[in-house]
Amino acid sequence: MSLAHYKIRDTLAEQSLKEIDYSYRYKKARMASWNMNEDMMNPDRITSDAKSPYGGSTYQQQQGDTRAQVPLFKMHGFVHTILSKIDSPLTFKYIKGESADLKKAKLMNSIRDKDAKIGRWNFKDLMGKRDAAIYGRAIYLYLTRNDKGQYKSLLNLIDPKDFLIDPDVGGLCTEEEDGSGVEKAAYLGWWNTKLTRAQLTKGVKDGIYYKAVVQDLLDGGPNTSTKTQQDIDKDNRKVNGAPRERFKNENQFIFYTWITTDENDDRYYLVLTPSGDCIRCEPWKDIRKSEKYPIWTWAAFPDPREFWTPSYCDYARGIFMAQEKSINQSLDNSEQINRPQTAVNVDYVRNLAQVRYRRDGYIEIEGNMDVGKVLQTRQTPPIQGPFMVYDKLEAIVEGDSGITADVKGTSSTDTLGVYEGNLQQASDRFGLLNKSYAEGYYRFAVLHKEGVMQDLKRKMAVQIMGPMGLEIEQVTARDLKPYNNDYDILVEASNAEAQSNAIESKNKLTFLGVYKDDPNVNQKVLFETQASIAGVDDDTIKRLLDTSDYDTTEVVAQADEAFEIILGGEKAPTYKDANTGFLQRLVDLSEKFDNELTPEQHTAVFAYIDQMTPIVEKNAARSVVGQAAKAGLISGGGGMVDTASPQNADPNATGGAPIASPGAPAMAMK
Repeated sequence: MSLAHYKIRDTLAEQSLKEIDYSYRYKKARMASWNMNEDMMNPDRITSDAKSPYGGSTYQQQQGDTRAQVPLFKMHGFVHTILSKIDSPLTFKYIKGESADLKKAKLMNSIRDKDAKIGRWNFKDLMGKRDAAIYGRAIYLYLTRNDKGQYKSLLNLIDPKDFLIDPDVGGLCTEEEDGSGVEKAAYLGWWNTKLTRAQLTKGVKDGIYYKAVVQDLLDGGPNTSTKTQQDIDKDNRKVNGAPRERFKNENQFIFYTWITTDENDDRYYLVLTPSGDCIRCEPWKDIRKSEKYPIWTWAAFPDPREFWTPSYCDYARGIFMAQEKSINQSLDNSEQINRPQTAVNVDYVRNLAQVRYRRDGYIEIEGNMDVGKVLQTRQTPPIQGPFMVYDKLEAIVEGDSGITADVKGTSSTDTLGVYEGNLQQASDRFGLLNKSYAEGYYRFAVLHKEGVMQDLKRKMAVQIMGPMGLEIEQVTARDLKPYNNDYDILVEASNAEAQSNAIESKNKLTFLGVYKDDPNVNQKVLFETQASIAGVDDDTIKRLLDTSDYDTTEVVAQADEAFEIILGGEKAPTYKDANTGFLQRLVDLSEKFDNELTPEQHTAVFAYIDQMTPIVEKNAARSVVGQAAKAGLISGGGGMVDTASPQNADPNATGGAPIASPGAPAMAMK
């Protein structure tokens, strides 16, 4: 890596600040709507002096709208219902470009599974869907790196309020050769990259930061107390009464991470402060060989001409506000009925305070006067309008959003056919969202594949399903490169979509069930497909298919552990339950890494095999005897055990030898 010349750095830093300002002002138009959505999701926004529970600086009901100010928090239930229906993540699979690449595709899929587990992709995926429901878009950063020879994968969710992009990019999330989608942007980046003093100092030593710029920053003190527009926008999420100023961390600095394009259409990677102090500027192609932006994103309501599109909450918010107003009107009406106004003839009432309702209270009236002429209660009739309005608004939002009572699980429908039909329609509605989601996920797969090819330099252990069951392979990027044609990428629908569509799932399972035990159909693939539709995870499917004694997970793990210990020059433990598969695994590993093992290591491995052989033989003999006993082939007298019930209790009735008689010929065990 080589840092750019300081003249190029300064020019691009100045250009980047202008791009940051323009892209922020463009996004600002959408920000007011985001703030209102946040207010309706945040119960802590309620204050005693606010006229609306959703108030704050973004929304307040008009003065005197309703006396009651009870929040309904319908936005919470609305968002959580959406998440409950789309919570299962999509998955992408690498498909062989030609038959010779079958094993390589399996290895790539195993690396994907390993990265997903370590990086907690599923939970980050769910939080991205929450962003899409509230802000209209989920935005992710995906990078791989080679850290001292070790491959690492990084998936981070970027706050929509921190992210900025060229407004001319449009809203397509597709991965196309013509540069559509994210690749069309001339620039993009995000705020809130945090680096400590130690990280900055190390970066200077590693040659990735400008020494003079970093030294000036360190001498000037941290910039964590400096607030950008992004920080001010995020203050809207804070609890009322929480401090708005930033805590000044003496050891931390905050930067923009920015990728921009120069006059020659070359992309550059910059890390700079809000004032333009650029600590890093280098060609993006020196960091990522493909030169693709490390961003994948998708929109809840995609628009090919607009990146910042509305969200589910944007469309439902006005109706929820109106429903809250209707309920509060009904509460005002109930209060007027229960605490009515009273007309008082003040000439006959000594103390007006006695007119207010009190338990066991009394009212003193002067003179011999009819009480009905002194006090008269003004009755308020009950109203049904607010409830009718509420129900009508509920029907509107259900029809437009697809979040119906059936989807919420609160439907009163007792006819199965009607209920399933309603779920079918809801599934179709969420299917449209999943199609947008799948387009973004395809780009994620492309970034993952290119990251593996670039940064997997040292051998990494992965687990795949081979002809004999589960196998452990040690691979590098060189082992994964396709021969001629590149991998195809398949983005599969989430289990949640398949499960919510009950009719389609039933039809699929019924169709596949017809071909059970059919010799013309691959039964292993049939089982995997049925299990996937039923929602069984990939790890469980692998374990169910692994029926061999040789390649059980425990045997492989113990043999691999022993092999690693021996290569490390230590004495491997004695596994009392080792079987023939254990020894075979050690032999296979020795042959696989034959060119990499030293003569001493080869000798140590086979010496260990000799040491374990007596234990394996003893376990094998015990296993044969145990299986024969279970099959009823061994008895105490040496004869065959007949496990069937005797037809006649008298042994002489058949004229044969008695059961287990010493004179009966012994049956040889097969």
